[in-house]
Amino acid sequence: MKKIVKRKLKMIAKRVSVLVCVIIMLVCLPAVGFAKNNNLELIYEKFVGVKSEYQGMIEIWNVDTFEGGLISKTKILQQVANKFKTENKGLYFMIRNISESECKNLLDSGQRPDLFSASYGVAEMLKNEVSAFEKNDNICDVFLSAGEDESGEQKAIAWCANTYCLMTTHSLLEKVGKDAKNGLVDIALDCGYRVNTKKGEKVVWSLEFGSGKYLMPQNALFEYYKQGEVVLSDTVFNKLGVAQSSYSAYCNFVAGKSSVLLGTLRDVYRLKNREAQSKIDGVVIEPLTKMTDLVQFMFKVDDGNKLKQKYVDGFVEYLTGVAGQQVVCDGGLLPVLKHTQSLKIDGVMKDIPLENIRSYEVLSVFLPKTEIEKLQQKYL
Repeated sequence: MKKIVKRKLKMIAKRVSVLVCVIIMLVCLPAVGFAKNNNLELIYEKFVGVKSEYQGMIEIWNVDTFEGGLISKTKILQQVANKFKTENKGLYFMIRNISESECKNLLDSGQRPDLFSASYGVAEMLKNEVSAFEKNDNICDVFLSAGEDESGEQKAIAWCANTYCLMTTHSLLEKVGKDAKNGLVDIALDCGYRVNTKKGEKVVWSLEFGSGKYLMPQNALFEYYKQGEVVLSDTVFNKLGVAQSSYSAYCNFVAGKSSVLLGTLRDVYRLKNREAQSKIDGVVIEPLTKMTDLVQFMFKVDDGNKLKQKYVDGFVEYLTGVAGQQVVCDGGLLPVLKHTQSLKIDGVMKDIPLENIRSYEVLSVFLPKTEIEKLQQKYL
C-alpha cells in the first residue's frame, strides 16, 4: 500500500515539475528575449504596467443630486479609476461622495479636489473654482455644449446621463380602461380616479413623481404637449407631494397611490427586479427622450502642477472614452458618446434608444438656481 502511495506522489511531483517548466518557458523566456535586446522598460510594462510620470494622488469629490442606475455614480467612478491606474502604476485615486452642503463647507475652509463630479445647481457654486477643458469631440454635441459657460469655455465635461421614463403595468391600466398600445405619453395624464373607502373618498393619481432639489421630471413629460392645449384634471398628480424624493414617489406608486410613475432608470431597475421576483407583472416602460436634466459633469481645479494636470485630463479623457463609457453602461447609466457602436448594451439598456440621445434638449449646467426654480414651477 505504501509503495502505491509513493508512486502516486512521484507521478504528481513529476507533473507539477513539468507544469512549472512550461510556465517558466511561457513567462520568463520572452522576458529573457527582451532583456537580450536591452528592452528592460518593455519587460516592466509587460508584467507590471506603464509607470506613471506623476506618482501621487488624484482626488475626486462626487456630489449627487439624482440617483444612479444599477449602482451609484461613485462606484462607477471608482471602477473606472481602478482601470485607469492599472495602466498608470504609481497613480492613486481618492473618491469622496459628499453632499452639496459638505461641498460648500469644504470650499469655504479652503479645501479643493482635483476634480468635481456634479450636476445642476451645484455647478453654479463651482463655476469660479474650476478651469477649462480642451474640447472633447467624442462627446455628443448636446452634452458637450451643456458644459460651456457664457463665454464658450468648456468648464464642464459630461460623463454620464440618466433619462426620465413613464412606468406602469397592464393591470393598472386595465383599472382605468387604458391600453399601453396607445403610448403612455398619450394616456399618462388621464389615468387618475376616485374611489370610496370606509375612511372616505380616496384619490388614485394619474402620475407620481419626485422632483428633487434641482430636478424637473414634469418638464421632461410636458415637452411632449403643446402648452395651452392640455387640460389638467384635479387627479393628475398631487401638487403637495411634488417635492418628495424619487424614492418616495416610487414607494407611493408601488403602494397603489398612482397609476403611472414618472421616474428614472433607477426606478426601471427597481420595477424590473420586482417583476423578476413575481411581485408585479406586465411592466410597461416608455422613455422620455425630449429633454433631461439628469446629467453628471466633471469639473477640474488647476493647482499649477502641470504633470498632475496631464493625468487629471487623462483620466477625464479615459472616463469619456469607450473603456470608461462601457463601465458607465454596465453601471446602468447612459453614455454620452457621440458614437455608441463600440459599446456592449445589455439588459434594460436595450430598451432605451441611445440614438435619441443626440436630440435631447440639455440645458446649460451653469443655469442659475433662480432659473431652475422658475422652470420647476412652469407646469405646477
